[in-house]
Amino acid sequence: MKKTLLTFIAFWVGISSMTAQERIPEKGEMPILAWYSIPDSACSVQRYEELRNAGFTATFPHLNTLAEVERA
Repeated sequence: MKKTLLTFIAFWVGISSMTAQERIPEKGEMPILAWYSIPDSACSVQRYEELRNAGFTATFPHLNTLAEVERA
């Protein structure tokens, strides 16, 4: 239960900084999910930029603690 809540919080933090218009894919665009995303040990702005530059449009990190969520 706790892990599910932390995952939801991480997801919400990730999308809450964008406007609704930014979250809507362009016509014909398909969201590409980074399922396990970046591990906490490698979490940095540069790694998230690498994901974006590789074509991923969403991330689903598996985080276990509040500290990991805050770093992500």
